[in-house]
Amino acid sequence: MKLWQLILGFSLMISIVFLSFQSRSNTQSSSLLVERGNPESISTTFAYDQNTFLNSLSSSNFSKNKYAKGVIIPHHLLASPLIVKGISMLSVIDPQSTVILLSPNHANLGSCDIVSSNLPWSTPYGEVEIDKKLQDEYLVSKQICIDNYSIKEEHGIATILPYLKYFYPQVKVLPHAKKKN
Repeated sequence: MKLWQLILGFSLMISIVFLSFQSRSNTQSSSLLVERGNPESISTTFAYDQNTFLNSLSSSNFSKNKYAKGVIIPHHLLASPLIVKGISMLSVIDPQSTVILLSPNHANLGSCDIVSSNLPWSTPYGEVEIDKKLQDEYLVSKQICIDNYSIKEEHGIATILPYLKYFYPQVKVLPHAKKKN
């Protein structure tokens, strides 16, 4: 193994350890925010960083083609310029539109294979409402279950919601987190 490979590997391990530590401390504080904050909403603050958010807005090339009906985007803040580019590709969303968010259930928690939330999610740009009518259709078909506790710290959802709220202030969402099977 070459010296540069060792240095690169060591620096990546330090970064991963740092990110792991940072995410654990953020997770603990988010639990307090959810429990002590408004019990009628779920906070995204544990997955939001204002500097990263603002930098991604200034460094991203927004898509001039707003034709996409759906996009696949990363959910880690390290890829925030890609999040911005993907969300900016969505066709103009009218106030009645709903975005269905599909995320891995990283903690593999919940009482069913696909967990969802029936509570609004608070972001730094306001609350993102749940499309309860569409959610009811999923509930009747038994494709999802409501498990606010299991989904409240899912960063795959919480990272994306501030961007959606920023670009489309009136949008409603239907968050889904799928367990590993």
